[in-house]
Amino acid sequence: IKSTEPGRLVCSRCGYVFYLDPKVAVGTIGAIDGKIILLKRGIEPAYGRWVFPGGYVDRGETAEEAGIRETKEEVNLDVKIENLLDVYSYSGRPVIIIVYAVSITGG
Repeated sequence: IKSTEPGRLVCSRCGYVFYLDPKVAVGTIGAIDGKIILLKRGIEPAYGRWVFPGGYVDRGETAEEAGIRETKEEVNLDVKIENLLDVYSYSGRPVIIIVYAVSITGG
């Protein structure tokens, strides 16, 4: 490993490199009657803060599917993904956050 690269777990017998890849999370931003949909977090991190619906992408689902699922789970609304708003990542934090604009279709 070069001195400029992060440390990695490497098998000394076969050379397999175990990458500690970041988790992928999604968030959705939608509105009802011109008011942005937020929920108050019940767990850490950011316990008690107001946030938009979101969560981790599960293995086997797309980021869009995760956004739809998480919105239904957290605020009981059916949504349609309209477009990608942005992708966020921060140095030293192992999460990549994909944020979508959504329209409400039911709930």
